[in-house]
Amino acid sequence: MKRIGIIAFAVLSTASVFPQGLVNFANTQTTLVSVEPQMSGPFSLISGPAGSYYFELFLGTPGSYTATGVYATNTGVEGLLSGGSNVSVPGWVPGASRTYWVGGWDAQMGHNFNPLWLQGAGGEFGLIGGSGVAGNGSSVPILNLFDGGGNTIAQGFALQNHGSLVPEPSVAALATVGASLILLYRRKRTNHKTLNEHPTCRSNSLPQLFIHKPGSAFDRDAPGTTPETRIL
Repeated sequence: MKRIGIIAFAVLSTASVFPQGLVNFANTQTTLVSVEPQMSGPFSLISGPAGSYYFELFLGTPGSYTATGVYATNTGVEGLLSGGSNVSVPGWVPGASRTYWVGGWDAQMGHNFNPLWLQGAGGEFGLIGGSGVAGNGSSVPILNLFDGGGNTIAQGFALQNHGSLVPEPSVAALATVGASLILLYRRKRTNHKTLNEHPTCRSNSLPQLFIHKPGSAFDRDAPGTTPETRIL
């Protein structure tokens, strides 16, 4: 019991030392999300059943950010997303002003965010940023990430289609290709040596298609001698 009490005290102490700010993670009718289903195609509001698109809240900027693990999805209503109200955000202290951004993508690309999407790789992805003060539910109002006044997100954004993400070759695949090339090179060298060298040949002027008979004394300076002709 004593050990359990110590662990519980440590958890409560940690929670009090590192409180988490509160936000409302949902957009509005003036901050709708659009999508480009095909590259260079027309944009339309996101649609489909809830869970067709994922969104995540990040702290910082796209060049230097911290993933919070706070997610949202589309609601099923065109253009709208929601991750809940009074959402606790790890790493964002209540009352602290932070820069943040929201990234969104097609659920077919996977549940978890991929940093390569920031480099223009992948399918339908987009982001938008703002800044504000996280609330604490009492003395500091809960922050609306969208349309929350000040420098919060006040406009909609689009998920642009960047094409398919091409996977990098694995180490095993590269090793297999390398081994095949080495084996092919060795075979070529072996074949070359078998066709162009003979232990009894001493003439440097013979064409490669003329090979001495094994054990013959053929020499280019000996009259009346002829080589055996073999088509290789």
